[in-house]
Amino acid sequence: VSGPYDIINVMPLMKERGLPSRVIRALMDNDLMANSPTRLIRDFTVTNSPVVALLPEMCLFHGTADVTVEWQQSEDFAEALRQAGAKVSVKYYKGKSHTDPILEDPLLAAGDPLMEDLLELIHPHRTCSRDLRLRASLQPQLLLQWGRWCNPF
Repeated sequence: VSGPYDIINVMPLMKERGLPSRVIRALMDNDLMANSPTRLIRDFTVTNSPVVALLPEMCLFHGTADVTVEWQQSEDFAEALRQAGAKVSVKYYKGKSHTDPILEDPLLAAGDPLMEDLLELIHPHRTCSRDLRLRASLQPQLLLQWGRWCNPF
């Protein structure tokens, strides 16, 4: 959900947003290439690596309001996967930010499309995914909107 899938490509934006390159490098154990799935898949494709054949079907989800990792990261990763012969689907969610699936959406009441799709992946074709939805928001709507506004990601 939302990447980043190419750490090297996203570093300038992260630095612009206040996350120093040294912190990113430390998080990636100073190996940006090994932590950039798009670049790894392209390398595997060029070298005809058998690893590509072992990839499972992938579903990529990305919000159009994501200012932390641009939606193009998901598109580029999907294209690299397709060129490698992997099965991949991509779905974009209008107005979703980078943290919506992990922070804001779980606190919302039923009816959120991204959360519905994630639950469907976990429990496909089962009514229990609908049963897992919240009946009411866990937080006041105004508090969720404020949190989303002040969230740096």
